[in-house]
Amino acid sequence: MEGTPASGLVRRRRIMTMRQREEERVARRKEEEIEAARQRKVTQEREARKKASSSTSARSLDSSGSESQKRRKNNAVYNIHHLLPYLIKLNREQFEEKLFEAKLRGVPPKEIEMKKSNCALERVSCDACGTSILDLHRRCNNCEFELCITCCQEIRAGKILLNQFSAKNQYRDRGAGYCHGGEPAKDETAPEPKEEETIKLSPWSLSPKREIFCPGPDRRGCGKGKLVLMRMFKAGGLKQLENRVRELAGEYELAKQQARCECKDRGPSRKAAHRDAGRDNRLFCPHIKDTESPEAMRHFQHHWSKGEPVLVRGVLDRMKRVNWDPADMWHRAKRAKKSSQEEEEEEEDKMDVLDCLAGCVGSVEPGLFLDGYRTGRAYENGWPMMWKLKDWPPEDRFDEILPHHAKIYSAGLPFQPYTNPKTGGLNLATSLPDDVVKPDLGPKSYIAYGCRQELGRGDSVTKIHLDIADAINVLVHTEEVELSEEQRINIKDLKRKHDEQDRTEEEARGKKIRQKVNAEPESSQGGGALWDIFRREDATKLSNYLRKYHQQFRHTHCDTVETVYNPLHDETFYLTKAHKKRLREEYGVEAWTFEQKEGEAVFVPAGCPHQVRNLSSCTKVAMDFVSPENVGQFLDLTEDFRKLPRNHRAKEDKLEVKKMIVHTLCEAVHVLESGSRQGTGRDGSSSSRS
Repeated sequence: MEGTPASGLVRRRRIMTMRQREEERVARRKEEEIEAARQRKVTQEREARKKASSSTSARSLDSSGSESQKRRKNNAVYNIHHLLPYLIKLNREQFEEKLFEAKLRGVPPKEIEMKKSNCALERVSCDACGTSILDLHRRCNNCEFELCITCCQEIRAGKILLNQFSAKNQYRDRGAGYCHGGEPAKDETAPEPKEEETIKLSPWSLSPKREIFCPGPDRRGCGKGKLVLMRMFKAGGLKQLENRVRELAGEYELAKQQARCECKDRGPSRKAAHRDAGRDNRLFCPHIKDTESPEAMRHFQHHWSKGEPVLVRGVLDRMKRVNWDPADMWHRAKRAKKSSQEEEEEEEDKMDVLDCLAGCVGSVEPGLFLDGYRTGRAYENGWPMMWKLKDWPPEDRFDEILPHHAKIYSAGLPFQPYTNPKTGGLNLATSLPDDVVKPDLGPKSYIAYGCRQELGRGDSVTKIHLDIADAINVLVHTEEVELSEEQRINIKDLKRKHDEQDRTEEEARGKKIRQKVNAEPESSQGGGALWDIFRREDATKLSNYLRKYHQQFRHTHCDTVETVYNPLHDETFYLTKAHKKRLREEYGVEAWTFEQKEGEAVFVPAGCPHQVRNLSSCTKVAMDFVSPENVGQFLDLTEDFRKLPRNHRAKEDKLEVKKMIVHTLCEAVHVLESGSRQGTGRDGSSSSRS
């Protein structure tokens, strides 16, 4: 009897539990319906915004137009996701200066009024550090002295130590015999005073409120006025752009990138390093016919975003409609220049060539240079003579003097969204409007002799350096020049003299005599140029190595390198096989080393130190581009340039990447909001590109 009430209680509890579960299921369904309705509403609002901002013509595209619009949209989404962090950083830096101005005036930052600079379309540079000015800056109210906000903040913090010295010639001309291991000439020229001697400049003058006064004439100022805050864009223009880009970045997701690459073990790759447990020893190396698909582009971006070089084979197959023989190019350029002159005057033709042994430029007859390109030249003692034409043509644009070659070259490059200088949607340089001063990114040709044997002195090389931008370099022509047996014997004898000269000078400096490093025997795969490209993460170790052993390197007149400003920007070092072996043993650093064959293109990411040695007479045509993945590297390079001496070879900020970021994002906003390819005005507002 006592079990009956208990069983009834159990049943009631079960019923209550079932009801609760049902109520929970109903509640969950209602929540799901509400969430689904909310999602539908968000989607409808999003579509409504797209329709409202899109013109009728943009929505009535044909199939080919739709595909083209899709590519532009994908490029725009790719750009905003890669560039937004840097725009945020730029705005943060500008806000700090604006906040200081607000405290100075005793008003909220929003109420600050700034005059607009009248240098809207010019390339404006800071008179203290030499880098380009994007928007906010300070200008003297009495003269035209201008200061970037980075320098302003450093001056107020007492940290500015920039440009207190100028780079001077440190190399002595000890005569031709000295270059070949002989005694220095008695009438050798002395170097200029030590570079470490700083130029005495007047100190920066600040008011009690830390206002900056214009410096004196020694700093290019007037010494009378006060630096006032100025702007380039319309007030608040960059912040408005940031807000719009943030919204679009949340609305458009970036397509997932390729997570893992199989070409490390198989597929289109080339072994270029032997690092222990390194997954990046092989480089992506497709044939150009396999670079057109979306999969190939994703594969390229997978490696490119990691800062890895890329090689592409068979590029010359698309450039065969023109003759890349340097003799033919020279004669065509000569005819083009002659026809463009109003008065045809016979002028003596000369080429400015670099003698790689002495490191000096001299003028020679074109026929003399071109004959040596085909058959080789030598000094009286049999040592191979290496001549180079760098950045040819030097005075004229390549696309103006050889327009057909430039057109075929540009159209034949792989991965056109990056490399096309006019329509590349992932080349930030193409976003600059026509009325803005643009950097000269090429193409440029490099014509040089070469030698398969490493000489150690006077090799035909491009020394270690960092390019201002990403680069693609195509080997378009080669000419093999064989050394005679007599030359090989002479080279061996002269190398012994070089080694003896090195030991003697090291003893005179009181240095420990270097231990000769036995490098691996030379081998070649028949390529035209030998490349060594170092990883970005190894740049600091490479720099430390060069600073440690800088006196073991020779530069102009074969004189030793005594002063180092920045070893990766000075372009005074070339690592021989022996040095590369020592670098690997002491610092654990190994480059990607490979031979570039005729018809192959090499993609070099910004921030990767690299050097090149010509193994045969070579003609290369190179072009720079600015990819969204490497914007951080460009900004780091700009900061490096600020710290170089005033007249350093790499000092000028030619790229102006901050300006490219703004114009690219303005264009991306319009592509996504209106479906049309538009640019931006200098005031930060948008304007259609014609």
